[in-house]
Amino acid sequence: MWLVDAIRMLIERSPHITSEGSRFQFSLVVFSHGQSYGSAPISVPPFHLSRTGRLSNLKNSVDGLTSCYLVNENGMMSIVSIPIEARRATVSETLQELSNIGKSLAAFVGIDLARVFSNGGIVRTFRKGIWLESPSIDLSRLANEGYPTSLLDTVNKVCIKMSETSKFFFFMLQTAYEIVSCKPFRQIGFSECDLSSLSEGQLLAYAEMDGAMIIATSGKLLGISQMLLFASAGTSGVGGARHESARLYSASQDCVVFVVSSDGPVSIFRHGTLLLKFFSELNP
Repeated sequence: MWLVDAIRMLIERSPHITSEGSRFQFSLVVFSHGQSYGSAPISVPPFHLSRTGRLSNLKNSVDGLTSCYLVNENGMMSIVSIPIEARRATVSETLQELSNIGKSLAAFVGIDLARVFSNGGIVRTFRKGIWLESPSIDLSRLANEGYPTSLLDTVNKVCIKMSETSKFFFFMLQTAYEIVSCKPFRQIGFSECDLSSLSEGQLLAYAEMDGAMIIATSGKLLGISQMLLFASAGTSGVGGARHESARLYSASQDCVVFVVSSDGPVSIFRHGTLLLKFFSELNP
């Protein structure tokens, strides 16, 4: 479909629409029959999506939270109000909900990444000039070994979020109900709590600290900013020093270690081996 290709080209060109110092984000939804939109406070005559200069002129005035661009079947764009029932805390979540309600295509084009949604699901992500499909991650083996699916899903979501911010991250999921073979990086006290009691924002804030987050299969967050202790046993060539630390620790403890590289890929270690890796195309 030519319209899908045109939107793809627009997203690929988005980093070059303006100079580095004046980058902006924008959001769009493709018109679907049966879905109606009201007028936004700001309006311009409809323009073709190939006219990126119009987007540049409007910059962030179409915020993606209360208004967005509506693209019709001819590629003409207009500004519409986002229905109140579709508005969410973030622009990406709002566009995903718009896609779900209208059973249509929508896109959030941010400064560092873009997401394309179809029928409410993420179908593509554009990062570092590369198109990524939503990773198909089969963690059934870990679930069969007693690691709760809900915890695996939570950890996986945090890993993807951290990957998108290009920040290094350790996440260790263990069967033991207390911290073993670890020590705090700094003098930071932490009282264990239920992982489910923390917001995603709080989890991400803890994840940004140096060291590993330690979670028990019971659902308790046991510690943050922890240094992993293990016996040195040579190298395996799976990555740098941090990946090697994760591999060696997983070999000595009954656990699963998730590692997010600062350049994007996510690696999962179990029993001293690399169990799974995704987003590896970000570091060819």
